[in-house]
Amino acid sequence: LEWLDRWAVQVKRVLNDRGSLFLNIGAKPSDPWVPFEVAQVMRGHFVLQNVIHWIKSIAIEKSQVGNYPGLLGDIAVGHYKPINSRRYLNDCQEYIFHLTKSGDVELDRLAIGVPYQDKTNIGRWEKVREDRRCRGNTWFIPYKTILRRDQDRPHPATFPVALPERCLRLHGLEKVKSVLDPFLGLGHTAQACTGLGLDFIGFEVDSEYLAIAQRTLMLQQPRQQLNLKEFY
Repeated sequence: LEWLDRWAVQVKRVLNDRGSLFLNIGAKPSDPWVPFEVAQVMRGHFVLQNVIHWIKSIAIEKSQVGNYPGLLGDIAVGHYKPINSRRYLNDCQEYIFHLTKSGDVELDRLAIGVPYQDKTNIGRWEKVREDRRCRGNTWFIPYKTILRRDQDRPHPATFPVALPERCLRLHGLEKVKSVLDPFLGLGHTAQACTGLGLDFIGFEVDSEYLAIAQRTLMLQQPRQQLNLKEFY
């Protein structure tokens, strides 16, 4: 936690006054306090503007949603790591702490919005002008199916590219000057930025993870358009 405190100081130093820090934190079922301890440390430097729940797997019973169109029976979708325990539940979610300097950074909520299920809401309320509403703070983003974890997803703490992409869209793409990921890993945030046409800076101390990130980015974008000096 002391190291996290030092890291937070440096992140705050380079963060724009109207910028956003999206911090993904998971925990082991046997030690569930970790995200809250991390949030408490960050409280000394930032305002916790939003708490987002990244849902990796979910089960929905048909009986709980009535005549919901398209849902013919119970479903269970997504991926999770099974836990062989009589004490703990399978861990199917992680936290995304949206931190800002002031707590009043305006977001582009409808950039990641969803259509109204009940179309009568359109026009019923004065501020509703289109078939799109705020998605809320529960985001179902499953991992892609893989065959071998050690080859397809070797990093122990990865997230789908769609997760940072959604965070960036929520902040507002037109406001983004550059994106920093101080823990590059396999480069999923970098991939999201490349796909969205955003400038990106990343740091990674593990040479193997760095090499994987570089190879992936080279495949995603032609070499002449990618400045890899940012990764050294």
